[in-house]
Amino acid sequence: LSIPKTGTNLLLKLVKMISKRPDISGGYDWCALEAKDIKHPYIILWTHAICVQENIEILNMKPNIKTFFIYRDPRDQVVSNAYHIKLHKEQWPLWPIHSQLNIDELVTSLITQGDFWKEFRKHHNPTNSKIPPYDKEVWQKVDNIFDFYQCYLPWKNEKNVYTTTFEKLVGSKGGGSDQVQINEIKNIAKHIEINITEAEARNISD
Repeated sequence: LSIPKTGTNLLLKLVKMISKRPDISGGYDWCALEAKDIKHPYIILWTHAICVQENIEILNMKPNIKTFFIYRDPRDQVVSNAYHIKLHKEQWPLWPIHSQLNIDELVTSLITQGDFWKEFRKHHNPTNSKIPPYDKEVWQKVDNIFDFYQCYLPWKNEKNVYTTTFEKLVGSKGGGSDQVQINEIKNIAKHIEINITEAEARNISD
């Protein structure tokens, strides 16, 4: 589970390295989980599913599911998202409008109440058949980056979810701490019940 642009690929790569199953591909759904997504016994499912009761119940259907949630300092998230929008404006119908803004303008639009979130709500509108009703209700209340984060941060309070952060995983090469990174690698391995040595954790870190 992740907030977009907060380290999804970083965590996915790490779990594959720890499990030594780089061949496992993850399912993907932008905002909602479905029971069919978790029936495969060996899949790594990565998703931006928000923390609502319906999604919590799906994740709790099987006791052997190991769940992670990753997030990042929202100041860095909006900068990363702004550059992503500039580089991939063709991917989403609401982005071409904002790709015309410079980075500072786009970052401001992502942080505050403004046109970006108006377009965002239009995209997650009640007529979008791919989005379930409980998600639509949540998205229609999102008006700024604070609201957006509130859709996800409650995952931290779920007892079966291990929460990590982008900052813990990047190490000194990403402006963090190598020891914090190594400790977090071992914690993540422990959560999925895989024993790794200090040397293995350091090798993964490298």
